[in-house]
Amino acid sequence: VVCSVPRSAMWTVSDVFGDLTGRSIVRALQRSLPGVTALTGGNYVVLEPGYSDGVHYVGAAIFMDGTSGRTSTWSSDGNSNVISSSNSLVGNSDNDFGAASVTALSNGNYVVASPSYNEGGQTLGMATWGSGTSGVSGNVQRPTV
Repeated sequence: VVCSVPRSAMWTVSDVFGDLTGRSIVRALQRSLPGVTALTGGNYVVLEPGYSDGVHYVGAAIFMDGTSGRTSTWSSDGNSNVISSSNSLVGNSDNDFGAASVTALSNGNYVVASPSYNEGGQTLGMATWGSGTSGVSGNVQRPTV
């Protein structure tokens, strides 16, 4: 599988992999993209630092079901894997995911490290926990305490 991820807010897994589904996508992604992290429960996270929200290249960490190859909002998105803050963790400004990484935890969950995360013109870095069964969605943000 040869993969070229387009820089578009409307990027979908099917745009890149056509008819592949489930485990086939996981295997193809792991061979083709260095930003794919398999989780112990069978699901996976795709790190796409070039994802655009339509204005900025903010990056995204996309949680995917390991059996179906679908995002968590598959049905509500018209049966497509359109990437957005409703089903993925996305940055807020250009290059928030520039040096990002995903670490799979032994309990099946994961952590997204975003060392380039920028807030108010200051690079702060951020680490975000994600559930290995449902993922994490929305914009990267500073935790409230």
